Amino acid sequence: MRSKILGSVVCSALLTIATFSLVPAQSVAHADSAQLASRFTMGVFPDTQYASAGSIPASHHFMNRYGSEPYKVQTQWLADNKKAFGLKFVVHLGDVVNNSVNEGQWKAADAAMSILEKGGVPYSVLPGNHDMGPIPVVGGSVNKLAEEVGRYADYGASKVNYPGTIGVETKPSVFSGSKATKELPFYSKWFSAERAQKNPTFRERFNELNNESEYHIFSAEGHSFLVLALAYQASDRVLRWAQKVLDAHPTLPAILTTHEILVKGGDKRDIQFTKGYGEHLWNDFIKENDQIFLTLCGHNAGSGTLVTKNNKGHSVVNVLQDYQESYEGGNGLLGLLQFDFTHNTMEMLAASPYAAKKPAKILVNEDVLYYQNERDSFIEHMDFAQRFAGFTRFVVNHKDENDPDYLDIARRNLRCRQPSLKPVTTPSKLPAYLEMPKSFVPTGRTGKQ
Repeated sequence: MRSKILGSVVCSALLTIATFSLVPAQSVAHADSAQLASRFTMGVFPDTQYASAGSIPASHHFMNRYGSEPYKVQTQWLADNKKAFGLKFVVHLGDVVNNSVNEGQWKAADAAMSILEKGGVPYSVLPGNHDMGPIPVVGGSVNKLAEEVGRYADYGASKVNYPGTIGVETKPSVFSGSKATKELPFYSKWFSAERAQKNPTFRERFNELNNESEYHIFSAEGHSFLVLALAYQASDRVLRWAQKVLDAHPTLPAILTTHEILVKGGDKRDIQFTKGYGEHLWNDFIKENDQIFLTLCGHNAGSGTLVTKNNKGHSVVNVLQDYQESYEGGNGLLGLLQFDFTHNTMEMLAASPYAAKKPAKILVNEDVLYYQNERDSFIEHMDFAQRFAGFTRFVVNHKDENDPDYLDIARRNLRCRQPSLKPVTTPSKLPAYLEMPKSFVPTGRTGKQ
C-alpha cells in the first residue's frame, strides 16, 4: 500500500542520474483519487539462461557490446523501484543458466539475484531443465532440446566434453519421478535451501536432486498468498509434498510456478497444455485444488494466457512467458504482473529495462521498451472475492485503495530513460534464428535452425 503518488509525472522527477529508481519529490503531482485502487505487483523472470551465459568472463558479450549485463539490469531495476512499483514478490520460472556444468554462468546468475537480496526483494526460484544439467542420450534418440543445447551448450565458454551426445536430456518416467541424476548439482550449490531461507517469505524446500521445489507465503494489501515453485517436470513425490503444503494452508490463494506447463498451439497463437507433463500437472494436481488461481511457466518460447476451469468450475489463469529465442536471448524482457483488487484484474506488463539502459546510439529495431498488446501485456479479469469464496473470505479494505497504477509508473519510468523507443503494439515473434554472435556458437555449428 502506498499513499497518493505519481499521477502526472515529470521525467526529471522520476529518475536519478545513477539508477532507474523513482525519487520522492515535492514537485511530483499526487495521483487523482479516481485512479487509486488496492493494487500490488509481482515480478516475473522468464528463462534467463542466455542472459547468464552471455555475462561470463569467457565472452563478456553483453558488457563488451552494451556496457552492461541484462540480468543485473533487470534485478537492479526491480530492487531500485520496489516501493514505486508496489512490488511484493518476484518469481523465477527456471532455466536460470544455459549450461548447468558451467560455473561461470552460475556466478553470473548469483551476482544478479544477489541484487534482489540486497534490495530486500523476496523471491522464489526453481530449476529448469538447463539447470539440471545435460546428461547422455539414451537409445540414440535426439529431440528438439538436444538440438538446442547441442548448439549453445558452449555459449561463450570453453568446451565441456560430455559422454555420449552433447546436451541431450532424457525424460525417463516423468510421472513416477525416476529422473536421471547429474554428477554436479550446481543448482543446489548456488541456490540452496540455506540461501532460500534468507528470504522472509520462505517456508520449506523439497530438497531432492533435480526435484528442488519450495514454497513461500507473502502478504500484500492485507492478504496472504502462497507460492508453490515446482521443479521442471516435478515428480509425483513433489506433487504429494505440494498437496500437503496446500492442505496445511487451506485458506490461502495459491500461485503455482514451474518451468513447463504450456506451449504455443499449431497456429502459433493459441496456448495449450504441453502433451504429457503439462496435461498431467493440470489434470492430476492444479484442477483438483481450488486454491490455485494462477500458474506461470516458461520453457517453451512464446507468450500468452490460457484460462481453464477447475473441478469446482472456477477459472484458473495459466500464463506462458518465455523470450529466450527472441533478440539477444530475451534482451532483458521480464514481466511485471499487477493485481488490482478494486477493479478485479490481473494485468501483465512485458518490459525490458535493459533496452532502456542501452546507449541510444546503438539501438536497433529489435530493442523493445515494452509490449502493449493482449498477448504479451494482457489483462485478465477475475472477481477475486467470488473466485476465493470456496476457501476463504476475501474483502477489499477501502483504506487500502490508495495505490496508483503501478504499471503506468513503470511504463513512464522506461520512456523517461529511453524516449526514442516507442511501445510495440504487435505481438512478439520469434526470429528465423537465434540472435547469437558467432563467438557463441560451438565450432562446426551455425546459428540457423
